[in-house]
Amino acid sequence: MDYENEILGLRAETAAIQVLLVGLLKSLAAKGGGDIIVKEAFGYAEHISEIIALKLGSPATAEHIAAVAKMLEQFRAAVLDDHSKPKDGV
Repeated sequence: MDYENEILGLRAETAAIQVLLVGLLKSLAAKGGGDIIVKEAFGYAEHISEIIALKLGSPATAEHIAAVAKMLEQFRAAVLDDHSKPKDGV
Protein backbone atom coordinates (compact mmCIF):
# COMPACT_ATOMS: atom_id res chain seq x y z
CA MET A 1 0.00 0.00 0.00
CA ASP A 2 1.27 3.48 -0.88
CA TYR A 3 0.86 5.30 2.44
CA GLU A 4 2.02 8.68 1.16
CA ASN A 5 -0.65 8.71 -1.56
CA GLU A 6 -3.25 7.54 0.95
CA ILE A 7 -2.31 10.37 3.34
CA LEU A 8 -2.33 12.89 0.48
CA GLY A 9 -5.78 11.67 -0.57
CA LEU A 10 -7.11 11.95 2.98
CA ARG A 11 -5.69 15.46 3.32
CA ALA A 12 -7.32 16.50 0.05
CA GLU A 13 -10.63 14.96 1.09
CA THR A 14 -10.50 16.66 4.49
CA ALA A 15 -9.66 20.04 2.93
CA ALA A 16 -12.51 19.69 0.42
CA ILE A 17 -15.00 18.87 3.19
CA GLN A 18 -13.75 21.79 5.29
CA VAL A 19 -14.06 24.27 2.42
CA LEU A 20 -17.54 22.99 1.58
CA LEU A 21 -18.67 23.10 5.21
CA VAL A 22 -17.36 26.63 5.76
CA GLY A 23 -19.06 27.77 2.54
CA LEU A 24 -22.34 26.14 3.54
CA LEU A 25 -22.26 27.62 7.03
CA LYS A 26 -21.33 31.09 5.71
CA SER A 27 -24.30 30.92 3.33
CA LEU A 28 -26.62 29.80 6.12
CA ALA A 29 -25.30 32.49 8.50
CA ALA A 30 -26.00 35.16 5.87
CA LYS A 31 -29.70 34.26 5.82
CA GLY A 32 -32.07 35.95 8.23
CA GLY A 33 -31.50 34.40 11.64
CA GLY A 34 -29.08 31.85 10.21
CA ASP A 35 -26.23 33.13 12.34
CA ILE A 36 -28.06 31.92 15.44
CA ILE A 37 -28.36 28.43 13.98
CA VAL A 38 -24.68 28.40 13.04
CA LYS A 39 -23.62 29.58 16.52
CA GLU A 40 -25.78 26.84 18.07
CA ALA A 41 -24.16 24.26 15.79
CA PHE A 42 -20.69 25.34 16.90
CA GLY A 43 -21.78 25.24 20.54
CA TYR A 44 -23.13 21.73 20.03
CA ALA A 45 -19.90 20.57 18.36
CA GLU A 46 -17.81 21.97 21.22
CA HIS A 47 -20.07 20.35 23.82
CA ILE A 48 -19.97 16.94 22.16
CA SER A 49 -16.17 17.17 21.82
CA GLU A 50 -15.87 17.82 25.56
CA ILE A 51 -18.16 14.88 26.39
CA ILE A 52 -16.09 12.56 24.21
CA ALA A 53 -12.88 13.81 25.85
CA LEU A 54 -14.26 13.16 29.32
CA LYS A 55 -15.43 9.66 28.41
CA LEU A 56 -12.15 8.63 26.77
CA GLY A 57 -9.88 10.44 29.18
CA SER A 58 -6.36 9.49 28.02
CA PRO A 59 -3.59 12.12 27.74
CA ALA A 60 -3.35 11.53 23.98
CA THR A 61 -7.09 12.09 23.72
CA ALA A 62 -6.76 15.37 25.61
CA GLU A 63 -4.25 16.60 23.04
CA HIS A 64 -6.51 15.50 20.20
CA ILE A 65 -9.56 17.19 21.72
CA ALA A 66 -7.55 20.39 22.23
CA ALA A 67 -6.70 20.26 18.53
CA VAL A 68 -10.39 19.69 17.72
CA ALA A 69 -11.36 22.70 19.85
CA LYS A 70 -8.79 24.84 18.08
CA MET A 71 -10.09 23.75 14.66
CA LEU A 72 -13.68 24.49 15.69
CA GLU A 73 -12.64 27.97 16.80
CA GLN A 74 -10.85 28.56 13.50
CA PHE A 75 -13.95 27.43 11.60
CA ARG A 76 -16.14 29.65 13.78
CA ALA A 77 -13.91 32.65 13.03
CA ALA A 78 -13.93 31.88 9.30
CA VAL A 79 -17.68 31.35 9.10
CA LEU A 80 -18.80 34.19 11.35
CA ASP A 81 -16.00 36.60 10.32
CA ASP A 82 -15.09 36.89 13.99
CA HIS A 83 -11.28 36.89 13.74
CA SER A 84 -10.85 39.50 16.44
CA LYS A 85 -12.51 37.53 19.25
CA PRO A 86 -10.72 34.25 19.99
CA LYS A 87 -12.16 32.25 22.86
CA ASP A 88 -10.14 31.79 26.02
CA GLY A 89 -7.71 28.92 25.87
CA VAL A 90 -7.64 28.64 22.10
